[in-house]
Amino acid sequence: MSIIYKDAIIAALEAQDDVILKEARKHCIKKSKEKWKSLEGASTEKLDIGETCLVTRLNLKKISKEEKSPAGRNEKGQSNQKWEEMLNELHKYIKQQKLENDPDWTWDGNVPTHYKTKDGKALGRWIGNQRAAKHKQTLKPDREQKLMRTGLKWTVLSTNAWDDMLNELHIYVASITSDGEVWNGNVPTNYKIKNSYQDEEKNLGRWINRQRSLYQCGRLREDRQFKLEQIGLKWSVLSNKRKLEL
Repeated sequence: MSIIYKDAIIAALEAQDDVILKEARKHCIKKSKEKWKSLEGASTEKLDIGETCLVTRLNLKKISKEEKSPAGRNEKGQSNQKWEEMLNELHKYIKQQKLENDPDWTWDGNVPTHYKTKDGKALGRWIGNQRAAKHKQTLKPDREQKLMRTGLKWTVLSTNAWDDMLNELHIYVASITSDGEVWNGNVPTNYKIKNSYQDEEKNLGRWINRQRSLYQCGRLREDRQFKLEQIGLKWSVLSNKRKLEL
């Protein structure tokens, strides 16, 4: 029996095409029930056409039973529901970040690794898992599309997460004060830092100005204000200039 005809029968079995199946049955070899049982799960590559028909039918029955199983349906449904819940948490996170920043702010496509929602959901770790799945090519296409629509970046190397920028400010202040000089609490507006992994630049000076704008309109989070004041950031650039003139 030709390979083409054999493939056609397999396709017919999968499509449950009764007309072709009746034709295929004529070519099936009659064997004992024990023989058919021993064929379950076997590969169809080295089987004759009769064996191929029965192996395919056995495998289809097995798949059908698994799909119809209440436990299988529930497990798959719960997994999808949990994933959608975490996607919703990501949408909430982005919305909250927009409210806490200035109108021109755009999400950098990242969530801090240790970030958890108010009810304890590890959103940062979940994002890491989605990136890992994408890297392994095991992320479902529909899920990948949904995440891409949020603006998620698949690498964190080029993001400007708040904690990352705060760390860059610490590095900047340390470089200024390394020779005993006192930091004046300001960063030049056009001061940029280079990402050590890529050639992409981050504008630290502009980021500082954003924090000042949020502070002045009362929209800067208290914990962030405290962290910046601990470093020695001045909320007014004018006061720094007056001190230098004196």
